[in-house]
Amino acid sequence: MALKKRNDGRYKVTYSSHGKRHYFYGSTRNEALAKREAFILELQKAPNIDREITVSEWLDEYLLDAKNRVARATYLSYESISRNHIRPILGDIVLAKLEPFMIRDLLNKKQKDGCSTRTIEYIYVVLKAALTLAINDGVLYRNPAAGIKKPKATKEPSIALTLPQLKTLLHVIDDPEYFRLIYLTASTGMRREEVLALRISDVNTRRHTVSINQTVHHDNRQTYITNTTKTDSSQRTILLDDETYELVREQIKTVQKRKASTFGYKDFDLLFPGPTGRPISPTQASKRLKTYAKKAKLPSGFTFHGLRHTHATLLLEAGANVKSIQVRLGHSSFKTTMDTYSHVTSNMEEDVLKKIPKLI
Repeated sequence: MALKKRNDGRYKVTYSSHGKRHYFYGSTRNEALAKREAFILELQKAPNIDREITVSEWLDEYLLDAKNRVARATYLSYESISRNHIRPILGDIVLAKLEPFMIRDLLNKKQKDGCSTRTIEYIYVVLKAALTLAINDGVLYRNPAAGIKKPKATKEPSIALTLPQLKTLLHVIDDPEYFRLIYLTASTGMRREEVLALRISDVNTRRHTVSINQTVHHDNRQTYITNTTKTDSSQRTILLDDETYELVREQIKTVQKRKASTFGYKDFDLLFPGPTGRPISPTQASKRLKTYAKKAKLPSGFTFHGLRHTHATLLLEAGANVKSIQVRLGHSSFKTTMDTYSHVTSNMEEDVLKKIPKLI
């Protein structure tokens, strides 16, 4: 270490690390030495610190690591968030110079741009995870996202149909196969990605049940199936009522006829395949429902996911056991079911209070 006073009155001190010399300046001896000590401390905490790698370059490293750890659909969501939201604003910044206020500015900008709270939360989660990996690899000594409060996602409540509304919707569907798809979804509460991935072999003809073991996804390239579900509890078996089971039997017969008559049919064993056997895109299924919902004059905010809420709401209103509904929906906890349908259970509680005087 050589401490020198320059001609301009400032003090200069040096430090060599990995064959590279670093220079530190200060208006006083102590200031120059303090900067040098701070740098050495950084090296101790982050021995692989790189003062040239950018945020965008590090995101490449993070995504490469994530690709080997997470499911394809999850990886693609990470990549999309990185490409569309993080890189355009923070990508050119040197990773070691990334500051908390820059991350706050990014989140605030996305909010002003009208991004959903869920997207903003996801931006924060992906960025923080990438920075945590940098710390674990010794590339950073602190996580600039650590002190930033995680944005809270607010979900628009899904619209649940009344029984008359559901009957009206089913009445206007003129495609027999799509009718069966919607009826099965409404009578079981399955997620869109679950019912579209349902296989004929998942139907138990003796017990009248369907088992959920896989899901369908779509990215910019193709629609594909994964042998995973949203959570472990999403892998479940659902008992069908007689009418629903008969519709499932009809659908199996329709698919078997198509297999025999369609040249080049690609057999994925799907209960609701596309024309040539391949899985139906979730987006395509939702768009068709929008068309029929408009024809049935349903609320404009009704979505495919609303069929799941309709199923649960009608069961609760009919007095079904909440724990049974949790298992049927594949919720990971009883609390999730109660939180999601608290508005229904509170209405039921009011109804109970009205009946108490008649019971006593």
